[in-house]
Amino acid sequence: MMSDVRETVDVLGVRIDVLCAAQAVRRLEDWIQQGDTGRYVTVTGMHGVMEARDSEEVELAHEQADMSVPDGVSVTALGRVLGSSSRMSRLTGTTLVREFCRRTGSRYGHFFYGGPPSVASQMAANLQRAYGIRVLGCFSPPFRELTASERTEIRAMISQRKPNVLWIGLSTPKQELWMRENCHEVDCNVMVGVGAAFDFVAGTKERAPGWLRKAGGEWLYRFYKEPVRLRRRVLVQGPRFVALGLWRCLVNWLTGLRKDN
Repeated sequence: MMSDVRETVDVLGVRIDVLCAAQAVRRLEDWIQQGDTGRYVTVTGMHGVMEARDSEEVELAHEQADMSVPDGVSVTALGRVLGSSSRMSRLTGTTLVREFCRRTGSRYGHFFYGGPPSVASQMAANLQRAYGIRVLGCFSPPFRELTASERTEIRAMISQRKPNVLWIGLSTPKQELWMRENCHEVDCNVMVGVGAAFDFVAGTKERAPGWLRKAGGEWLYRFYKEPVRLRRRVLVQGPRFVALGLWRCLVNWLTGLRKDN
């Protein structure tokens, strides 16, 4: 059983965990086996960090998360510099979903919430076929603001199935806000917000080639595929993240110089 003590790095105000896929899976299993409830996990890249800087509600959602894994080469690289941790490595939502299912098989019950119509069910079917997981349910909410009665019905529907893991695919920052709001209202051990992993695992969207992912260029491939949807993220938030990261590194370096003198 893993210790509850987290090794984290502050990446521009967001606490990011330093851990590999195996450690993340073990932590999720610990929470399930201990019978914990109200836990939730964010999968945080550059977009999530910048949304947290721009919104107090999103910042709180990240701050109160029980684990925040580094999804993105920019977050990982900056985390290594700021935290002086060469062990910090990228862990995407797609990798986390697949690794958890591969390592645990049919031991736990899964519910899939999010994605366009049929995507959640296709994702669940693919994982069930590949790893033999137990699927307790799937639901794709309408792409609009839910009414109060709809929110209540959805919580009741999921709680009735009592999943061990509730996978959320609502995109950032909607999924982080949803988990923070509902983590103590839904009967499950842990929620994990994995965003685009729903499309990638379902096969409705193609991931970048392996060589490009290893080179840290997956964001460029996604921008090429969806330029309109991702233009603010790439053209506005990306440069801001780089500028703020360089400034933080400079401040840390100057602070270190003063301490040495």
